[in-house]
Amino acid sequence: MQIFYNTLTETFFKVVLVAQLGILSGCLVTVSHFSGGSVSSDLGADCTFDCLYQLNEGESLGRVLTAAPLPGNDFIRWYDSLGDNFSICPQPTRRECNLLVGNLHPLLEGQALDVVAQFRAVNGYNVSSVEFKDTATTAQGIFRQIDATTWIESYPNAVPINYYDTEARTQTRLVLYDRFADVRYFFDFSTGVIQQQLGAAPVVAWGSALGRSAVPSGWLVAQVKFGDSNGTYQGDYVQLDPDTWVFRKKGRTTNKYTFTQMQRNDATVSLRDDSRNVDIVINLAEGMVYSSQLSGPLSSLGVVQRSLVTATGYTVSEVSYGSDGSDLQGYFIEQGSNRWSQVAADGKVPLAEFALLRRSLIEIELIDVDDSVRVVINLSTQEINFVGVPVPIPVENFDIVEAK
Repeated sequence: MQIFYNTLTETFFKVVLVAQLGILSGCLVTVSHFSGGSVSSDLGADCTFDCLYQLNEGESLGRVLTAAPLPGNDFIRWYDSLGDNFSICPQPTRRECNLLVGNLHPLLEGQALDVVAQFRAVNGYNVSSVEFKDTATTAQGIFRQIDATTWIESYPNAVPINYYDTEARTQTRLVLYDRFADVRYFFDFSTGVIQQQLGAAPVVAWGSALGRSAVPSGWLVAQVKFGDSNGTYQGDYVQLDPDTWVFRKKGRTTNKYTFTQMQRNDATVSLRDDSRNVDIVINLAEGMVYSSQLSGPLSSLGVVQRSLVTATGYTVSEVSYGSDGSDLQGYFIEQGSNRWSQVAADGKVPLAEFALLRRSLIEIELIDVDDSVRVVINLSTQEINFVGVPVPIPVENFDIVEAK
């Protein structure tokens, strides 16, 4: 059982200590979660302070774990310490994890398995859908982002009626503008209040936000990590341009298959490979990938292990870095509202804590809460600059390995 890193958990270092004490014999399985939600098991266990299971040779473990996000947070996925090539939760993007550890093999003696539910706070920067209620009419619907800048307003069982441009984003606010009707909507996520402005008229109360999400939808997803039904990572479906997707096998940079995008909606992306007469449907709501050949019926192909949108300064929550083309050296990870951490490559050594100063389409700027050192993460140049305050010159530079 490979020991790997376990990022983003506020309780991580406590977990590591417990693991070190517990794995002198057998295998210690730890179930924990990031801030922003909770985990329970089918046996009624509340994993608020982690659930620990000690397995000895020949023993097995079977649990159904359920992740529940708190209001204003999303469940992202189940993450474990087995690395990127395998997921112990066969459908890691579903809230239910059917955790099954078979009879413990002697080779696993003294090892540890960490299973973590990953949650993420939804804010004005990363939000991509807002459920609403119109106070005057009591009508309920949803504002949903469908591309980098465009939103639609829709109601149940109805064709979307209005399209909006993203005019402004902050940590707690979102402003949408319909230039044709000259109307603006102001979303305040700190209060849940939605305001409206018609032309130059005063801003007035309009409605309330019933819920919000930043989980990648079929409209916005740009990369899907794909695995088989047993949890083994197989490769990635990657969007190259608005009409083209490719499939790359794990560890490869070359394209094995090329697809034309046929359709998108809230939950799915439909792809077509005319050269093989193959259709692919990626269903994010179900966490499944389906295929058909010769235009026949769809059948299960595998599962979605992770879905990602195009990384921008507004949406990114995790940035790995290295120096001068070297291997991975560490991470900058969003921990909560306006809070980021820098950790070493193994995910176990904390390096610094930061507060968010600003976001833009291409940059994130952080400030060290102890040493007043600014960090500028530039997604356009793929560079990270450490800048001393008040002298504005780079004191240390890193290259971005991956942003997501």
